[in-house]
Amino acid sequence: MSVSGASREERFFAIPFDEIAGFEEVAERARSLATLPQGLDLDHFANADEDSTIARNRKRLLRPPDVERMSFLERRTHADKQLKRRVERARRARGRPARRTPEHGWRIGPVNLIYPNPSPRIQPLRDSVDRFFSCECPCLGDQLYPPGAFRGWHSDRYNYIGWVVFLVEVAEPGRSSFRYLDPRTGDMVVVPDRNDVAYFFRTSSGEPLFWHGVLCERTFRWSQGFALPDDWKQRVVRVRRAAGDHAPSVANSDRARRGGARE
Repeated sequence: MSVSGASREERFFAIPFDEIAGFEEVAERARSLATLPQGLDLDHFANADEDSTIARNRKRLLRPPDVERMSFLERRTHADKQLKRRVERARRARGRPARRTPEHGWRIGPVNLIYPNPSPRIQPLRDSVDRFFSCECPCLGDQLYPPGAFRGWHSDRYNYIGWVVFLVEVAEPGRSSFRYLDPRTGDMVVVPDRNDVAYFFRTSSGEPLFWHGVLCERTFRWSQGFALPDDWKQRVVRVRRAAGDHAPSVANSDRARRGGARE
């Protein structure tokens, strides 16, 4: 399968925390957030497969996305969100209270748990990320995926444009995955999740879009995203696991990319 307007630019890197020099504080704070919250009823997710729409959307992740159809669905979802924002603004203009986040600080989606961004629980981690990259790195997503959960194909063109990083923790490595459509080749790439890994990738508003998704099969998966400066590669220096043995920075190394098996 090929994608119109394919690019030769590398747009995805997966780098273990312990291979990034000076990343220890970020790693420690990320690990501390990858926990099941009190009061979470996992039975909510138990019957998700009985919903035909959920089952169909999960199945779509097993093959490369129908880009034309996914683009249509993404535009429609964006329009729905804009309508909800207008309704919420109208509520406030009429003096009605805004809808609030539940007291426990998170909300349950159809197949995952979502924390509000930004939130007090993320602030220490964000402070560490800001210090590491020497700039403000806005939060993008704080989500917990139970076994069987997923995030369908999407490009984020209506959310954030530019380089991002997602810090990933999993209960059992290899039982969940990040997958994307390689803009250079049009191939679907499946990256089995490992513990303590950072996924760097670049989204765009125009072609080629960076289509990606998440599939959890039999494990819990937590991730938190941050927007990055364009020069992030100059700040990430990879180190080999042997003490004192340094590798080139991401910007100067073709070996920086760590992908999974192509399907």
